Amino acid sequence: MQITGKVALVTGAGSGIGRATALRLAQEGASVVIADLNAGTLEGTARMIKDAAGEATPVAGDVTREDDLQAMFGTATRAYGGLDIVFNNAGIATGLPVWPDTPVEKWERTLAIDLWSVIRGTQIAIPLLSGRGGGVIVNTASMAGIMGIPMDPVYGAAKGGVVLFTRSLAYLKAQANVTVCCVCPGVVDTAILREAEDPRVHKLLSYPSIPPEEIAGAVMQLIHDDDAAGKALRVTATDGRSYAEPDAARL
Repeated sequence: MQITGKVALVTGAGSGIGRATALRLAQEGASVVIADLNAGTLEGTARMIKDAAGEATPVAGDVTREDDLQAMFGTATRAYGGLDIVFNNAGIATGLPVWPDTPVEKWERTLAIDLWSVIRGTQIAIPLLSGRGGGVIVNTASMAGIMGIPMDPVYGAAKGGVVLFTRSLAYLKAQANVTVCCVCPGVVDTAILREAEDPRVHKLLSYPSIPPEEIAGAVMQLIHDDDAAGKALRVTATDGRSYAEPDAARL
């Protein structure tokens, strides 16, 4: 898909991968609805886009609340007349204490943000995109959803769910001209790592990490790829250099 003139929605756009991707989408000519729970950081993203002569509309809200999620999608229709691209990106780590000692309500929150909101966001998006002739949905998964992550098993489970959910929707390309795909980052230098409660998570930053802008580039690659339906795009780092490796195992 060509991005110029399209309308995009990015969740978790207040920082990190979401902010970097929203900026790239605006730079490539999309009008962007940016959503985040943190209204302050969200306004910062909006200012950055507008300072670069881009078009952005911020919507503060919680992706696990149905009314808030509906408002994010509704804003795209009200402000720009429709929706063509969705980046289901909002995500959190579970934090301490590590499962199985994690309180139920805490790990349920991880599943709600990292998996439920992706499933529900995709469900809301499909008729909106197909009604405009088709579109692209990119979900943020993780290498933790492919390889596992002992320090946060619930996060790994949620991201693994995103990968298989995405692969299971490859048929939507033929049925509704809606491409659903996902990006699977390795270690990315974001607030999720720097603000993690578990000190073992901080040690991941001692390994070669990927800047959020590199993940944004991978998301752009997926959006432009007409054959991305069901694809899980792995993005890893070796010797400090980032590269993207498409996952050959697709349904």
